[in-house]
Amino acid sequence: MNGCKHIRTLFLLATCAFILSGHSAEEPVVVWNGNFSDGGESPAQWDHEGKVTGARDTVVFKEGSSSLRVDAKGEKGSVFQWLDFGSAKKFTLKGFYKCVGAAKAQIVVQTIDAKWSKNDWKQIKYLNADEDWTSFEKEIELPEWAKKCRVMLHVEGTGQVWLDEISIGEKPPRAGRVLDPAKDEPVAGKPWEPAWCVWNWRSAWVGQHEKFVATTKKGGIDVVFYGDSITLGWKNRWDDAFAPLKAINYGIGGDSTRQLLWRIGNGEVEGLKPKLVVLAIGTNNLYGDKNAGSDTEIAKGIETVVKLLQTKLPESKILLVAILPRQNDFFCKRIKKINAQIAKLEDGKNIKFLNMWDAFMLTEPGTVKEELYVEKRGETLHPNAKGYDVMAGIIKPVIEEMLK
Repeated sequence: MNGCKHIRTLFLLATCAFILSGHSAEEPVVVWNGNFSDGGESPAQWDHEGKVTGARDTVVFKEGSSSLRVDAKGEKGSVFQWLDFGSAKKFTLKGFYKCVGAAKAQIVVQTIDAKWSKNDWKQIKYLNADEDWTSFEKEIELPEWAKKCRVMLHVEGTGQVWLDEISIGEKPPRAGRVLDPAKDEPVAGKPWEPAWCVWNWRSAWVGQHEKFVATTKKGGIDVVFYGDSITLGWKNRWDDAFAPLKAINYGIGGDSTRQLLWRIGNGEVEGLKPKLVVLAIGTNNLYGDKNAGSDTEIAKGIETVVKLLQTKLPESKILLVAILPRQNDFFCKRIKKINAQIAKLEDGKNIKFLNMWDAFMLTEPGTVKEELYVEKRGETLHPNAKGYDVMAGIIKPVIEEMLK
């Protein structure tokens, strides 16, 4: 499996385009969002690996309104996009690049076989000096065994590299392919950028979201619980603790701030006028995946969820629940910093911050009360029945007071 290991250490890359030779009209090869007009801080439909990320630059660009910019700060990494090439084996890659500083960059097409055991690395352009906008164009022929293909911009060293107007044909498409949340992976982004499920249960996740939308349309809801698996875990105490309050549980396991932003923005609260939203989110932003962020970025993501709820539900109060301590010093120290930042969102009127930290900690920082958690592979993350009893004793009186 040395080939597979080699592939996963390869550095990715960004913005290029294909003109197909001899490819049928029914199977076009396309680089989506090749002019980087779609997206927020990062371009839609482009992903990244390593220590660099791609940013949408709305100040420096070749044409249109934006370009892709990669800032290299002595680390290695790549920005890339997988291509659907069907039966096509030949195409022409076109675009523009710009360089500043001492960054070393490669525009690359990488091909991989069905078993991820073989790969082909075709360098389209090598960049290592200051250069203003320059065009590139090269015909690519894929090997017969090719099953996957991606275009990449790999960058290392120190400096900045831009790509723009990557296309198949004369101009790149102005809008990207509409991705399917039930099938396609979302693009990487910051904790405040909406995204659907990043895990491999996307179809079930979308199905659950659609059930929530249907429940919302029925109405009759005074309290909405929003969050991840810890919120979902209230189901064992739901009937006696919260059902009498006309409450609904919109928790989904694995969700981070990004998934909540997507769900809230895609119909889960449309037409709803609850008296209160109970929000507990953020622990799933602590991993090194597409939901990840620094402590400050995670706090900003939580703040963005709060602001979106205020926009969608202007008449509702919000009970913002602090992230629970978990596992070890590493997580507890990070969580404490995040909680300190989001505590400032309490406004004395419509937003209240509730921290149950002391009820779950033995020492400061780092040692949780293990008897309140489910032990799973040594991870004290999810409260057990006793833990939910403790939380219910703290949170229910607060909810009842806010509903008055």
